[in-house]
Amino acid sequence: MIIKTQIIIIILFISQFSFAQNNILRVTSQRNNDKSLTFSFNKKEHGSFFLSLWFTELSNSHSRGYNNVVKGLNGRLFTLKPDDENQGIGCSYRTWYIRGVPNPKFDANYTYLLPLGGTQSAVMRTMTNVNSMYFGSAKPKGWNAYLFYVNVGDTAFVSRKGIVVKVTNNYPNDTLNIISYQSKVNQVLIEHTDGTLASYKGFAQNSIMVEEGQTVFPRTPLGIISAYDNRGQGQLRFSVYYLNYTNPETENNNTFKNKISYYAYIEPYFLTKNGSVKLESGESYKTVISKEIIFQEFTKRELKKLRKKK
Repeated sequence: MIIKTQIIIIILFISQFSFAQNNILRVTSQRNNDKSLTFSFNKKEHGSFFLSLWFTELSNSHSRGYNNVVKGLNGRLFTLKPDDENQGIGCSYRTWYIRGVPNPKFDANYTYLLPLGGTQSAVMRTMTNVNSMYFGSAKPKGWNAYLFYVNVGDTAFVSRKGIVVKVTNNYPNDTLNIISYQSKVNQVLIEHTDGTLASYKGFAQNSIMVEEGQTVFPRTPLGIISAYDNRGQGQLRFSVYYLNYTNPETENNNTFKNKISYYAYIEPYFLTKNGSVKLESGESYKTVISKEIIFQEFTKRELKKLRKKK
């Protein structure tokens, strides 16, 4: 999600203008006794966000702005010093932000566990991209997303260690219609330690078992799968992606046809009975458990804590 804000600061008077309500990330400024200005951020959601701040006007100081990733729910960004210590700083600036770490370094051969329960097999189908299919826009880089056909009431599980950064849990399921695509679905978004993101979709209303900010590990239960529509089939939708485009100037020019995807997708390897493989559409898969994969991203402290519990 991308939101723009604008803030105007004139000498001793500070006013803020926001183009959106319920902003996820908000930049604030504080004037100090030495007439410097300190910029800070507050964030409503966990995880990494790329933040860009640029000055449209700036007097009695100099700055190239700010382009970096912010983590945590709050923190200090930078401080502007006045060129003339006897005068205040005047400036106006804009901010733009988007979830993710730009072009993170990740291991393309990393092996994930299947997000399925361990008792039954599930057929997997690769999904089409809605924007390219219906609106003629280009597919996102490396487009890849999975649809697992599972039983209604099955539990979905975490495939890889990470932090839960977004939970949507309040949408009722439409069991009256046949639906090819719907945007209002319950989901869990997990950020991995390498900056990639995993999306799990298809949960029943109020069935999600994890919370935002929680560190989760492979095989942590996520939630209960619901029927996607009136066909009564459970569907777990899974994808792994990362932020690869950070140009705020294109945001206002986006239409359905020329829409640019800010994210690139990964085709992961999964552990199966045939070893670590890339999944093939139309094939049936069953979860294989490996302690080596489960524990491979545990810290020493987490392993020590686990041993104490046992």
